[in-house]
Amino acid sequence: MIRIFPQLTGLWRDRDFVRLWVGTTLSQLGSGLGALGLVAVVMLEASPLQMGILSGAGVAPGVMLGLGIGVWADRMRIRPILVITSIVRALSLASVPASFAFDALLMEQLYAVALINGVCGTFMSVAFGAYLPKV
Repeated sequence: MIRIFPQLTGLWRDRDFVRLWVGTTLSQLGSGLGALGLVAVVMLEASPLQMGILSGAGVAPGVMLGLGIGVWADRMRIRPILVITSIVRALSLASVPASFAFDALLMEQLYAVALINGVCGTFMSVAFGAYLPKV
């Protein structure tokens, strides 16, 4: 009998590490493609000012709320933060193609999605940094 996968060794045997790795990989693939900017330019013909606002909406939460989120996240359980923020990010990003399908996509929605993803990304970054050493 031919084995497709060799015997797993090292960190691949650690269930918590594999969960963290898979979850983080899927989350980054979904949010790291720059899809919002592409949708704004191609579908909504966004102006340079609108693109700047869209970019700022994604970065502002980390700059403005980073320290507060760090303190708050340190007082909470870490794993639920990672799970909940991933789900919220996925739902907010899924609203974009759903709105487009119903011909209801607006630039304001992209701003809100970028802001939500910025807040969730900040939470995830802080929680990931605290959770990784525990794994």
